[in-house]
Amino acid sequence: MNYTIEKATSNDIKTIKRLLKHAGLDTSDVRWRNFFVAKNGHEIMGCIQLKQYPGVKELASLLVRKKYRGQSIGRALVSHLLTTIEKQIEKPPVYLICPQNRQSFYEQCGFYVVPNQTNLPLILLLRYTIGRFLGWRLFKTRLLAMRWDGDEHI
Repeated sequence: MNYTIEKATSNDIKTIKRLLKHAGLDTSDVRWRNFFVAKNGHEIMGCIQLKQYPGVKELASLLVRKKYRGQSIGRALVSHLLTTIEKQIEKPPVYLICPQNRQSFYEQCGFYVVPNQTNLPLILLLRYTIGRFLGWRLFKTRLLAMRWDGDEHI
């Protein structure tokens, strides 16, 4: 399957929001400038977002359309994002919050579980605490906070 990974454009935002909403992901703070997309021609196959707060980077909104799953597009999106970060002046770490069933995927990408969540940056600690409570109450799933330090990725 041929595809490219590129910075999202303003033309992509409607599709990105629709994909995220359909997957049940948060669309409240979606800005097209934060996204990379995997495209086959003009079709968006998947996306990933890099949220940046003062001194903190968060990988978010990783999504691959169902019909394109199993083709390593998600891994390629994560790898592209981490490579982009490595080229920046302000280096890692990069954090993410994910369902427990995605732990193995992100570990293969070079992330590790943050052993003591109280060590999370404040903005992520708040998001993690709220998400963990709601995730369990609404979806019976546990969330993990994970971190990448820039030493390895796929």
